[in-house]
Amino acid sequence: MGSVAHRWRTVWQRLGSSRLAAILLGALLLASLLSSLFPQMPADPAAHQAWLTAAALRYGDATDLLYAAGLFDFGHAPWFLALLGALLLNMLACTLQRLPHLWRSFRKGHRAQAGTLIGHAAALGLVAVLAARPALAWRETGIRLLPGLPQPVGHGTDLAVQAGELEIDFYPDGRPRDYRVPLTVLADGLPLKSRTVRLNHPLTCRGLSFHLQSYGPAAQVTAPEGALALAFADNQGQELALPQAGLRLHMAPRPEGEALFVEALTADGAPLGSRTVADGQQIELQGTPLTFHLSHYTVWQVGRDPTFAPAVGLMGLLLAAMTLSLWGRKPGPAVPEGAAGGEDG
Repeated sequence: MGSVAHRWRTVWQRLGSSRLAAILLGALLLASLLSSLFPQMPADPAAHQAWLTAAALRYGDATDLLYAAGLFDFGHAPWFLALLGALLLNMLACTLQRLPHLWRSFRKGHRAQAGTLIGHAAALGLVAVLAARPALAWRETGIRLLPGLPQPVGHGTDLAVQAGELEIDFYPDGRPRDYRVPLTVLADGLPLKSRTVRLNHPLTCRGLSFHLQSYGPAAQVTAPEGALALAFADNQGQELALPQAGLRLHMAPRPEGEALFVEALTADGAPLGSRTVADGQQIELQGTPLTFHLSHYTVWQVGRDPTFAPAVGLMGLLLAAMTLSLWGRKPGPAVPEGAAGGEDG
């Protein structure tokens, strides 16, 4: 019985050792460096298959192996979560093993020991927050918003987001100086929060952050079917079917972005002609009036990270604890001159 208890004490002591903490921290650092070499999957599960199909163009036969290893979804990989859990357990054991001694010193008013106690608690909480981050935080990039068209945020929220027209300020030499987009967050179809968003100045609402990333050419065609919006991703053309008019339109933005090339065809594909149209221009095809409005779509990053504020707070507490520990440490006794020289001094 005593041998079993001795073995458990040995395991418990090794579980809280500083050497194990250093090994786990080193493994997490190497894992983080490894994950930075690979792109990460979008947060929306519905987009995973399309993302993997695109990744296969780059990684070929190794795509399935990299996916199975969790290198495309580092924050949710079982081995990464296991490393975080092991580090959390190590810090918990380390804190519990030293807690009685630290508490006695704290009650005696030793500021350095109090700082150590607070530092242990803050470090333990920080590791717990970081371990929970992959499960609680998410981020989705490359979301295209057309002006005036609301789009659901998803991810279990009842919110939608709607962007307005992009406004661009230019330097005298024609280079863009600033981008501005009115953005509105909607709840049940009603405005919840609105503001003009600039680059590096996101809108935040209910823990969500909306970052403006880029923009691209878009157009709106007013036809018998109504107002139809198109986004020209990567400046590629789009086809628009107008069944009421018996027309098909092939459209592509001009490189300068101030005009739209339009090719008209009948419903069965017979060509009717082509031309370039400007913003606000109206043309008539087979007796059907069409009005073209040129605009821009905007690209956004949307995310939520409920662990950010606690992590910042715990890092501040850890810094304060280190300061308290150093400030409360008593200086060692002065060494008399010549005392360090030994017998030959």
